Amino acid sequence: MNPTLRLCTSLALMTALAPLSSAQFPWLKSSAYFTPDNRLSGIGIERSGMSGLVLTSRTESMIDSQTFGIMRDPQAIAGAQRITSPKLQALFEEAEKKSGWPAPMLAAISYLESWGDPKAESPAGPKGIMQISEATARRMGLKIVRTTKYRVTTEKKTVRLKRGKIATRTVTRKTPYSVTVRDERYLPEKAIPAAGKYLAQMQQRFGGQD
Repeated sequence: MNPTLRLCTSLALMTALAPLSSAQFPWLKSSAYFTPDNRLSGIGIERSGMSGLVLTSRTESMIDSQTFGIMRDPQAIAGAQRITSPKLQALFEEAEKKSGWPAPMLAAISYLESWGDPKAESPAGPKGIMQISEATARRMGLKIVRTTKYRVTTEKKTVRLKRGKIATRTVTRKTPYSVTVRDERYLPEKAIPAAGKYLAQMQQRFGGQD
C-alpha cells in the first residue's frame, strides 16, 4: 500500500476507534502497549549505542549490496566507460576546483543518476547527465529557453448562406505549441559545474555532504 494511503487509513481507523478505546479496550491505556519488546542495535532509539566499528561494517555491507545491484544493470559497464572518459573527468575536476565539491563524488552522482548519459531523460521530468529538475536548474542558473510555434491545420466546413443556400468553406486553425530551443541540463559543460556549486551550497546550508 502507498505510504500516504496507509497513513490516512491508519488515522481514519484510529478516529473511528477513539470513542471505544477507553470503554471496550482498556489495555490501550497502558503506556507499555506501544513499546517494542525487542530492540536491535543501531535501530531507532538504540542508534546512539552503535560503535564506530559496527557502523563501518554496516556501511561496507550496504555498499557491497548496492554495488552488486548496480553492476547487474545492462548499462553499468557503458556508464562506467562514459564517466571515466577524459572529457568528463576534466569537467568533474574543473567543477571541483570551482565549487570544492569532490570530483569523484560528482562522477559517482552522474553515474547513478544517468549512467553518465548527457541525453538521459526521466519520465518524472529531470534531464541530462546530472538528472536536474527544471525548478532546480533555474535555481542553479541553467538556461531553459522555450519558444511558441503554431501548427496550422485546415478543414472543410459546410455553412448555410443567405436564402438557404449551402456552401463549403475551408477553415484554417492555428494551434500553439511550445518548443525548447535551449536546455543547458543536456550540456555536461554547464550542468556538471552548476551541480557542483549547488551541492556545495547545500553542504554549507545543512552542515554535511550527506
